[in-house]
Amino acid sequence: MLIRFFLVGIFWLFLPHLLNAENAGIWSITDYKIQGTGEANILILPCMSCRWRSFDTFMERNKDRYTMYAITVPGFGGSKVPELPMWSDQPVWQENALLAVEEFITEHEINDAVVLTHSWGSILAAQLLARQDDFAQSWIILDTYVPFDPGDQALPYEDKLKLVQNWRTENMEPLRSPDAWAQFNKPAPYASPERQILYHGMFMATPRDVLFQYWRENGLRRINEDFGKISIPVVEVKSISATQTDPEEAKDQYVARYQSVPHPYQLRTVFISKAGHHQIEHRPEIIDDIIRRVVEGEPIEDYDPSGQD
Repeated sequence: MLIRFFLVGIFWLFLPHLLNAENAGIWSITDYKIQGTGEANILILPCMSCRWRSFDTFMERNKDRYTMYAITVPGFGGSKVPELPMWSDQPVWQENALLAVEEFITEHEINDAVVLTHSWGSILAAQLLARQDDFAQSWIILDTYVPFDPGDQALPYEDKLKLVQNWRTENMEPLRSPDAWAQFNKPAPYASPERQILYHGMFMATPRDVLFQYWRENGLRRINEDFGKISIPVVEVKSISATQTDPEEAKDQYVARYQSVPHPYQLRTVFISKAGHHQIEHRPEIIDDIIRRVVEGEPIEDYDPSGQD
């Protein structure tokens, strides 16, 4: 057992060097967009399977206000797939992505930035900011509860490997069916037809096994621990469904979930009623206002877009 722990420690110590030496260049960010001329910098990490295009309308609307750096995680949305081991007992895909983002930040000299993330992009950002936050001034999370099940996160590593094997068997392999895969990648119904086509195209262009590798490694990373290490201010924007009969109770219950898990001490949750998961598509004006307020240091309250579709 001691030998195993020693070997795992050596693996993590030399992993960045191994990836760089043996797979030179393949883990770089090759699909991205830099847009805008504003003084404030925004680094954008989109959702799982999404390209940077999921934020293209936001970037166009705000090109005079910010300088924005939107990336695609390697392998998502039809981008270049890293030549990495499949079903490894170590989380090399997420480590690859973290190295790629760190390289991107250094290459483009990004500093004093607001980090803007949606869905799984927030899981990656939690790990990034836990080990490197000197380039960031704050973090905006769009509709993502970052912590995972505390019991799963506390498992010994060998049991985590069994856990993610169960995920693969029970949740991932059924998606081999073309119909199940198409349904899994169904875009948000409230988006315009053009945007639905865009999202469906990005989702379906992500190879199943690429998505599976990133997904399963959530169970192998120390995400809750990393989330609790975040020291910069964090604004989480949470959607409350239009079908929720008691929005205030739903808010209280949601905030209470943080009592049992590590979380940033400067975390503030802002709620948008009558909103869906892809807030940037469903409530773009509200998201623009929240981001502007964070950048300019203005207070933020909950939003209730009554009367809006």
